[in-house]
Amino acid sequence: MSKRTSTILFLLGLAALAAVLWRLYAGGEPAATPQGRPPFVLPVSLAEVRRGELRPQAELTGSVISSARSKIGFEVASRVATIDVEEGAEVEAGTLLATLDSRDAAASLARASAAEALAVRELERVLSGERAEVKRRLAAELAVREAEAELAQKEAQRGEELVRSLTISESALDALRAARDTAQLRVKAAREALGQAEAGSRDEDIAVQRAQVELRKAEVLLARREVEKCELRAPFPAAIVRRIASVGDSLPAGAPVLEIVDRSRREVEVELPSSIAAKLGNAPRLRVSVEEPRGFELETALDAFVPVADEQSRVFRGVARLDASEDPARVLKPGMFVRIRIDLAPLPDARLVPSDALRVLGAGTVLVRAKSAAAEGGAPTLTAEFVPVRVLGSHGGQSAVEPLEGTLEAGERVVVNGAAMAFPGAPLLPREAASGAAKP
Repeated sequence: MSKRTSTILFLLGLAALAAVLWRLYAGGEPAATPQGRPPFVLPVSLAEVRRGELRPQAELTGSVISSARSKIGFEVASRVATIDVEEGAEVEAGTLLATLDSRDAAASLARASAAEALAVRELERVLSGERAEVKRRLAAELAVREAEAELAQKEAQRGEELVRSLTISESALDALRAARDTAQLRVKAAREALGQAEAGSRDEDIAVQRAQVELRKAEVLLARREVEKCELRAPFPAAIVRRIASVGDSLPAGAPVLEIVDRSRREVEVELPSSIAAKLGNAPRLRVSVEEPRGFELETALDAFVPVADEQSRVFRGVARLDASEDPARVLKPGMFVRIRIDLAPLPDARLVPSDALRVLGAGTVLVRAKSAAAEGGAPTLTAEFVPVRVLGSHGGQSAVEPLEGTLEAGERVVVNGAAMAFPGAPLLPREAASGAAKP
């Protein structure tokens, strides 16, 4: 279409609009209207304000999380030798997930185990005492020493007789007596050696050796713990979310290797604005649903409510812990977004109106009340009146409201359909009375 043609059509449209306006506002007498009806009315549907109890609900969004989600790694620094699981795998608690190069730790364990075995053998030797052949040798040696002592005693006695007969000198007698005393001391030493062999080890020596065994056992436990640190095992039944490290990586102590999550320990976390948190009743219930599969809904309790708002968002946090029996098919998976309907505290004796009657303006929420008025000729009619209100709660298409200005009584009528087109003072025509005059 050419620019000239477009201009002509635009001018023709303006001319037609001007003709219509002239006909409406300056074109002679208006058409006759039924008595009592104004020349302009707004067809509407009305509903009565009533008193009753409302159990409101709030619709929110939340997310499914796992209370056990971890990035796990080794306690010691070394090189990754193996990673034995793939992403997405499900493992039981204690399953071996990855290993480090453990040759140094294994050598330390072998050395500690050998030291423990040596200490045990030493303790056994101390507890068993001397062998039987040693005891027999010591007994024979004692017998020899006793014979020598007996001979030395006889020689000393004979020397005393010889001194009296001046056969030997006093010095020779002294030598015989010294030999006798020496022989007796040797008997005593041999007897004590045999007694010690027969009595076994001393208690003090046994206690020292037992302590040595315990020390070596502790060293073995430490060495075995170092070997265990080279193995990464699942701390709980888990699904492998992500492999962070690769085989051959040299990692510092504590560096993450795998990210795991326990899918059985699920929670629904929901953020509660302060306006909703203040209206929670006792033991509120949640109804959780998702987009897919359609029709899925789970009802559970709000198990925890953190009574301190987040410093940044100023919202409160609620948690519902899911039991395995509540969702046996595991439809809800960690990381999913969900829709939540949460019960609020009941509102007894509240002013109830249809939720469709609420109109949100820039200054707030209003109801359009149908106010009775007298038209020309004395016939009653209805006009629109705006009533600012505060919404206390909603459920099942009904809302509990509180007027911010003036009054709002049970039995008064408010506009449901047509409220968006109303303005203060607009004449209203209820749809059920569209063929006649509006009813007050």
